[in-house]
Amino acid sequence: MNPLLFLLIGIASGLPRHPQNRIVNGVDSGRGEWPWQASLHYETSRGSFSHICGGSLINNNWVVTAAHCVEFDNNINKFRIVLGEHIQSQDHGSEQTINVAEIIMHEQYNGAGSGIPNDIALIRLEEPADTSRGEIGTVAVPSSSNQEFTARDTCFISGWGKTSADGGVADVLQHVQINVLTNSDCSWRWLFQSILSTHICVGGGTESACNGDSGGPLVCQKNGEWVLAGVTSWGSSNCQNMPNVYTRVSKYLAWMDTKMAN
Repeated sequence: MNPLLFLLIGIASGLPRHPQNRIVNGVDSGRGEWPWQASLHYETSRGSFSHICGGSLINNNWVVTAAHCVEFDNNINKFRIVLGEHIQSQDHGSEQTINVAEIIMHEQYNGAGSGIPNDIALIRLEEPADTSRGEIGTVAVPSSSNQEFTARDTCFISGWGKTSADGGVADVLQHVQINVLTNSDCSWRWLFQSILSTHICVGGGTESACNGDSGGPLVCQKNGEWVLAGVTSWGSSNCQNMPNVYTRVSKYLAWMDTKMAN
């Protein structure tokens, strides 16, 4: 089974033709339940923006997402970030829409490479996120490059992707609790396709990320706080019965720190 990048198919021309995805067998999230959840919008036609990927607000100026969400267009003016989003088709007044000042993809990202390595990107916001709003907040990054996440941890994935491989995209933010797998188990399940040390795998049953969830968060509770364990990268074409593969954020802390400092 070939891996599938979890990017949303554009209805209008100009978007990359990757399959659509959304949280499968998830439930509606409450407003502000996942305050770091970002929605990456792309200009599909002049002045009209649509959700294509998720992201996570890690501080007031930076969002982390997947490199494959942004690789297809180097015009930063075609992208924007929406924070505090809950229902894509409605405006609750809690949303903050911010232009993109800079996009930094990992230099060694390879969308055609085995295991789709280094599928991570940073987005610098043109203005700071307003975390004084109750529905916008940041998520902690791992405490070290060696911080582990296991099946014993309480972990969730979230996004506005598809709810089934052949279904429509979500309007209300979805989430589902999910189990972390060992990389060796994940590699076995994927028939020994390239599961790298920079990957973290979850699921493998009927709960899954799907297209449109790309770039969004895998968060796990550690010592009473939510920590960003992974960034949605790729999975199976039917969005079920195979592990989802995420970029393991802990392995990119030094890279993130360097880029944000510069």
